Amino acid sequence: MGIVSIQGNNIKIASNQAYSIDPPFKDFVISINEVTLTERMRVSSKDNVIWTYIGEQNSGYTLSLRAQDMELYILIHHKFELEAVPAVRLQNDNISVGIAYKPDLKRRLALEGLMDRIEQIGVAPQFVNKDVLKQELELPTGKEILIGKGIASTKGSDAWIETFFSDETFHRGVNENNGVVDFTSELVIPTVDKGTKIAVYHPSEPGEPGMNLKGNSIGSEPVKDIQIPFDPSVEFRSNVWYALIPGRPILVTNKNSYLLRIIAVYEHYGDATYEKGNIYFTGDITIHGDVHDGVHVEALGKVMVKGNVFKGSIIAAGSISITGTVLNTTLSAGKPSMLASMFYKELFQLNKSFETLIIAMQKFSEMANNKGYGYGTLLNILIQVKHKKFFEEVTEFLQKLDKVKTGLPEYIQILKIRLSAFMNEERIALQKDEGQMKGISIYLQTAVERVEALSTQPCDISFASASYSEIYTGGKIEVTGKGTIHCKVQTEQGIAYLIPSGKSHGDEIHIKGALYEA
Repeated sequence: MGIVSIQGNNIKIASNQAYSIDPPFKDFVISINEVTLTERMRVSSKDNVIWTYIGEQNSGYTLSLRAQDMELYILIHHKFELEAVPAVRLQNDNISVGIAYKPDLKRRLALEGLMDRIEQIGVAPQFVNKDVLKQELELPTGKEILIGKGIASTKGSDAWIETFFSDETFHRGVNENNGVVDFTSELVIPTVDKGTKIAVYHPSEPGEPGMNLKGNSIGSEPVKDIQIPFDPSVEFRSNVWYALIPGRPILVTNKNSYLLRIIAVYEHYGDATYEKGNIYFTGDITIHGDVHDGVHVEALGKVMVKGNVFKGSIIAAGSISITGTVLNTTLSAGKPSMLASMFYKELFQLNKSFETLIIAMQKFSEMANNKGYGYGTLLNILIQVKHKKFFEEVTEFLQKLDKVKTGLPEYIQILKIRLSAFMNEERIALQKDEGQMKGISIYLQTAVERVEALSTQPCDISFASASYSEIYTGGKIEVTGKGTIHCKVQTEQGIAYLIPSGKSHGDEIHIKGALYEA
């Protein structure tokens, strides 16, 4: 039997010698003469040494909840429940006490007992595949087996817009008499008529909630809806957009906002010459002829030239398409156009000037609060003394709007009316507070944001050939003819020379995309 042995819950010492015994670390305690062992003590055969198991009941299997309580696995080690058995060892004059787990042959694993244990850990029984569990009990594989799975939530669908138009300008080939097809001859601009159905709004649909193994509901992933700003050029009825004016449809996205509008198309027939003046338009511009020396063309949409451009400048928030040759000209499309756009610069600067004036007026009002002056009188004094150029900025901007061809967007029309009313000194003197100024500031900020958003539309540039010109675009460049010569080129999406004879000759090119030569 040995000097130290286990008899039931007793640890027996068969010797007159005393031995040291340490307190156990885990799952059981030892008491000596009914006092729990907490530190090393000396014991002998005269002492009553009792061990007591305090750990959790161990079984011949392991249950594992995973995937945020969505999956339950079982690993069966033995077909029987396990019994905790102490083990003692005498080394020198020290008694070491440990614990071992042995199969209890009187307690075979049973489906009912496993289901009770599964319920104890909080798993709802309806989620357990009892057929799989029973098969694993009968023929254990020694591997982890999935025996339960929760109900996953289903993902809904985000709101989206289905469009029925193309935003791409393209060239349609025209058969020449000699049988050659000239793909630069006819420029096709996608437009719609009044009343045309242009898009459909598909609302978001929420997903179905799920449930984990413990019966807790799992919410479905949130779906995204979209904001749809009002635009007077379209009618939104029963989730369908219809064109209220003829022109080119466009979808402008800004974060979670989707603006559908019809860009009016200004048709300029004949050459654009210095005598006829510069061309400013808030939509698309189509010039049926050449653009001559010194002419500045600026659009918040696309610019299409069915001819050549000589010593001019073309700035567009959208794409620029030229069927002919470009010589000693500046072309700027997309985001780069914002840096060159006089309209945008003046709008942006006027917005900043209004913000500055509002802040200055707040401070001036505080300083003169006790002198009996009305708000409007103080504002007139402040403008005349400290902000003399303010009226000049507003006047120049209004003159710029007067030069714009027909088709001003409604938000620009309202801004123009507000600014015109503000220019009257008598009306300024009648103002009681900063309400009117803040209202104009809001319209200015809205106009800046709308114009900036327009620069996110497709902004490619295409032409037959270019020489001694500066070309900037946030999109790609397509050269349909003999190439580029001594040009300064900056593009975000690459350059494509579409015919074998089209090449780059002595250009300064800054490119993020690929350079393709046929």
